[in-house]
Amino acid sequence: MIQRASLHVEVADGSFPHEKVVTFLAGAQKYSLFVDERDVNGRSIDVAVVAFNGDSVLIDLPSDTFTSGSRVWVPRTLLELDSVAA
Repeated sequence: MIQRASLHVEVADGSFPHEKVVTFLAGAQKYSLFVDERDVNGRSIDVAVVAFNGDSVLIDLPSDTFTSGSRVWVPRTLLELDSVAA
């Protein structure tokens, strides 16, 4: 089962018409990534929850960040957890 969540982000226009740049701060680390505008829902993006470790959550982003891959640890407070889906 895959659990989905919404990650709170800052959104800016990308280089191409249907592209957005989203940015978020996880602790002291700032992450930025390009996403399709369809991945943006207001001021959040949908992510997949991979694991929990205390107050941290390992998530899969829709694409790679500028500095890391697509899987990062974030504070649980940045997420709105959805119900579990198959």
